[in-house]
Amino acid sequence: NWFYFLLFLRRKGMKKVLAILLAAIMAASVSTADSQLLTAGSAISQNLLRDFLHIKMSEKVAMLFARLTIVVVAIVAVVLAFQT
Repeated sequence: NWFYFLLFLRRKGMKKVLAILLAAIMAASVSTADSQLLTAGSAISQNLLRDFLHIKMSEKVAMLFARLTIVVVAIVAVVLAFQT
């Protein structure tokens, strides 16, 4: 289990190794969240609006919808995170 490994490192005085491992875990989490937000934005603007609903829009408008979707999904995620 990762938790016990991190406790072992802390007890053995390997705080620098522990800090690097925790930074790596945080970087992976942020990278995953970023990828999920970008996927949601492009899915709404490209797949739903253009392909499914057949709404004709310029690239600039599609980018605006993608950005708005990212903001909305991020706000929903933050609200859900604080409710649990």
